[in-house]
Amino acid sequence: MERSKIRSVKQKNQRSNLCVIEFYENRDKIEVHLDIVVNSGLRKDLELEPAEIEKLINAQKLLTAKQQCYRYAAMKPRTRKQMRQYMRTKQHDAAFHETLLTFLDEFGLIDDMKFAITFINSTLARKSIGIRRMKSELMLKGVNAQMADEAINKFYPQDDIIEFAEKAAEKKMKSIRNKIPEKQKSSLANHLIYLGFDTNIVFKVVKKYFK
Repeated sequence: MERSKIRSVKQKNQRSNLCVIEFYENRDKIEVHLDIVVNSGLRKDLELEPAEIEKLINAQKLLTAKQQCYRYAAMKPRTRKQMRQYMRTKQHDAAFHETLLTFLDEFGLIDDMKFAITFINSTLARKSIGIRRMKSELMLKGVNAQMADEAINKFYPQDDIIEFAEKAAEKKMKSIRNKIPEKQKSSLANHLIYLGFDTNIVFKVVKKYFK
């Protein structure tokens, strides 16, 4: 295929780092970052093979993907699974995914354990849930089972589990106080099980309210 000769290389605008590359031939112009222009030695009258132009386009796509992923990951801790989902949502080329994850690793922006600890801490600040429910939610977000257990153990000493369940029970009892005792009992038990507390913990807490 024929080469394309560059007619001009111009900065898109004063506030942008993008440059517009126009060709003499009747083909679409392309936009690439100034760094790509400099590193590739792009200049007026330079002739490029179609494969070289495609390489420039892909380099810009990758750079854009890096910028977007960096901003998203820097907002708060993310898991690798969450970042992969984000890349798919933004329709980044699948061939870039591993490169992007490595890029984020270099900046320490992907840390499943850090995410797990932050998630548990923020969740327990809002509501009391049991170990099983917490582990399930962590795994849905991409934390593996072993790491989830390790993080959970930092927040769920045995004595505290009862306390978490009692807090959840106290809140639930306020919403079912108008029901008959038998209905209250079954509703409370089902609610605590739904929140992921073990049955022996549920039994102890329910017994406290319905002796």
